[in-house]
Parts: sequence; structure tokens; C-alpha cells
Amino acid sequence: AREAVDMRAKVEKQIAKKQKEEKEERLRELALHARIDRAGVRLADKSDDQTAERDQIRQERQKDRQRAAALQRAGGDKRKRPKERDISEQIALGVQTASSTGVQYDQRLFNMSAGFGSSLGDDEAYNVYDQPWNSSTTVASQIYKPTKTTKDNFDDTEALINASKRFEQEHGFKGVDRAAPREGPVQFQRDEDPLGLSDFLKDVRHGSAGSSAPSASGSFSSSSKRSNADDREERTSEKRRKK
Repeated sequence: AREAVDMRAKVEKQIAKKQKEEKEERLRELALHARIDRAGVRLADKSDDQTAERDQIRQERQKDRQRAAALQRAGGDKRKRPKERDISEQIALGVQTASSTGVQYDQRLFNMSAGFGSSLGDDEAYNVYDQPWNSSTTVASQIYKPTKTTKDNFDDTEALINASKRFEQEHGFKGVDRAAPREGPVQFQRDEDPLGLSDFLKDVRHGSAGSSAPSASGSFSSSSKRSNADDREERTSEKRRKK
């Protein structure tokens, strides 16, 4: 926001300056025409050439001002650049730069007994990892060796795991802990007959047994009814047991 305010102020300042210059130029032209009219003479063609030259100079100055304003908005990097883009006048091309920093090569190259080809081996062999990494015994013994405190912590954790019961739940349901331990399968209790179906079936069975059938067909129907009643009673009792 601050940059935008500064930019707006700069633009307004440039516009005001431009308007002031135009106003001054207009006043000068009016003054010139007034002098010409008062004198009653007309300037020669030379004055027209001078006017055109002044206009050209004015346009060039205006372009320079616009360029300076653009560079000011862009920043100081572009203004620091040289106007001449030809670097051949400032840098000697093809000449090695003189430096007094000292050695410009790697000293480790002189520690090799032979050239680069001697250490690479055969082209057909793959021996990139010819030496183990950190083969010293001190490093190998210290990397994966636990400290005393870490070992004590792991020992405590291992003892806690061995002491606890692994395959038993930590927290049971409410009221389960008060029950006695179970030593066998679950035993279900038979519910009482809330609807009195057993008594009803007994009455039906006794009533059918007390009545004498006059014919064989009647005895057969009573026996079939009795068997059906017994079957229903057995089914009902089995369902209750399953529940």
C-alpha cells in the first residue's frame, strides 16, 4: 500500500510538471504572437525552422524525462547498467583473468599413484563398491550399540510385557468382574410359560384321552390330534431351549 501511494504521488507530480511546462510554452507562444502583432511584421522562414527545432528538442527532452521516470519506477538496477552494451570495450575476451589467490588445482590429485585409468579397473567388471563403508571397528561398534539408559528402558518394557496377560482384555464389561469364573459350557435356564400353553396342551391331551371314540375313525382322529399336540409342545420346548 505504501509503494502504491508513493507511485501515485510520483505520477501526479510528473503530470503536474508536464502541465506546467505546457502552460509555460503556451504563454511564450502567446507572448511571441502578441509581439509580432504589435510590431506588424512577420517572421521569416528562418523563424519557422527555429520553431521546428525547438519542438524537436522539446520532444527529445520529454522522452528523456519519460525514460528517467520509467527507470525510477523499475528500480536502481537498470540505472546502474552501462549505456554501452558492447562488453568488448570493458572486458578483454579470450584472455585469462589474472588472479593472486594461489593454487588453482586440487592437491588430492597428486596423492594418486597413477592416472585415472588405474583405479577404475576393467570395463567389463562392476566394482564400484570395492571397499566397505566405515570399515573401522570403532564406528561399527558404536552405531548399533544401545546405551545403558536405553537398555534399561527396554528391559523394563520387556518385563512389563512378560508380566501382563497378553491374551486377556484389560477392561471388561460392567458387572462381569463380580461373576464367578466359568469352568464349563454356558448353562441356560428354562423360562416359565407366561401364556400357559403347557397347561392348555395338558388339558387338551387329558380331554382327548378321557373321551371314548365310538368308531375307529374317531379313535384315529383323536390319536392324530394327540400326536400333533405333542409335536407342537416339543417344538415349543426346543425353541425355548435354543433361546
